[in-house]
This record gives sequence, C-alpha cells and structure tokens, in this order.
Amino acid sequence: MSAPHIRMLCQNPELQNPQNPQARRPCSLIEKNAKNDESCARSQWERWHGTTGVVDGKSIYMEYAAPVDVPRLMDRWLTDFNKTRSINGSAQAVAAYVRTHMVFVRIHPFFDGNGRMARLIANLPVLSAGFPPILVPMSRGGDYIDLLWHYQNAVGRIGRGSRLLPPHPTLREFESLLLEEWKKSTSIVEEASQLHTQRRSLTP
Repeated sequence: MSAPHIRMLCQNPELQNPQNPQARRPCSLIEKNAKNDESCARSQWERWHGTTGVVDGKSIYMEYAAPVDVPRLMDRWLTDFNKTRSINGSAQAVAAYVRTHMVFVRIHPFFDGNGRMARLIANLPVLSAGFPPILVPMSRGGDYIDLLWHYQNAVGRIGRGSRLLPPHPTLREFESLLLEEWKKSTSIVEEASQLHTQRRSLTP
C-alpha cells in the first residue's frame, strides 16, 4: 500500500479520536514505516539504477540513465512521443511502438514496472490508429527481455543530451518479434470481421 493510501486510511475519524490514543498509535507506526519504505526505495533506485546481464559468458552490470538526468530525458521522451500520435499504416504503428517502448526503458524512470508501463504507453498510438494492441506472449518473454537488454548494452547508457534511439541491428530484431506476434492478433481480428460480414449478408 502506498503512502497516500495509508494517509487516507489513517484520516478515518475512528483513528483520530483523542479519547482513544491507542487506536492512533498503530497508524502512526504504519505512516512512519511507509515513509521509510518510500525513502528506502528512492535511495535504492538512485544507488542501483541498472541491471545485470551476460555477455560472452560473463556477467556484467549495465546502468540506466543517471537519476539526475531523468527529468530532462522524460521531457524529451514526451515531446518525441507526441510526434508519433499520427500513424498511417501498420508499418508506422510498429515503428511508433518500438520507438516509444525502447526509449522509455532506456531511461527507466521508475524503480519498478518500467517494462509494463512501456508496453501500455507504446500501444496508445497503435490503438488510436484503429489497430489491435501489440502483445508479447509469456512464451516469448525471454526473447523480448534479451533484445531489450542487448540493445541497451550495445548503444550504451543514455545521457541528458544523448540521441534517444541510436540505430542498431537489434532494433530490427525487436521489430520482427513484435510483427510476428502482432500478426497473430490481427489475423484473429480479421477472421472475426469476415465472420461478422458473412452473418450480415445472411440476414434477410
């Protein structure tokens, strides 16, 4: 439970009763621990803003954007994202997804959940263009993670003035994976549309 939710809970009149200080005491401890948890998470994020991987059989540590650069980088990412909202065709849809997703995870603005957030946001321009969402099944999760990691490790740590999406062959591999899985979704939608058209033609 997050600190704002805890504060809302602890504002309950039953816990604010001055005649019952024992009811308030556990809530004070919870609030204190929640603040400590938030502080600890931020401290860990600032200190260990990276991940590990394997290159040529050797484990290495790869850093994401420096926390001090994240606000500026997110401003640039958002400006770039707003330019991808106008899509014409499936090729542009996949390209917009790749760019939005890959740059977001390079910056890695959150302590946790960056991949989930990136997949959600990257689908917004796809859905806005009238296409079904691009989904990566759990069976391809390992391939998906590997491509993300290899790209970021190959192009290096992003800085506040760095190119957001440097070219690299891994981008094409990532795009191919998405297209392969997306075709499965679009084929289902097309099949359903054809069946719907057939049913309408049989209606007297």
